[in-house]
Amino acid sequence: MSLAETILFPTMNVHIDRLAPEHLRGAYFGAAWFYVFGYAIAPLGSGIIVDQLGGS
Repeated sequence: MSLAETILFPTMNVHIDRLAPEHLRGAYFGAAWFYVFGYAIAPLGSGIIVDQLGGS
């Protein structure tokens, strides 16, 4: 984990908490964490690209 991630993650939660209306706070936090799917899909996508291009 980098220094930037250590600062960014808690700060992002504070910004979402201040931005979201009280009754939609859970939806805002849920939508903000969709980027995690990128971490899960990236290795699969990279593997397919390397396989299709005949990577050594």
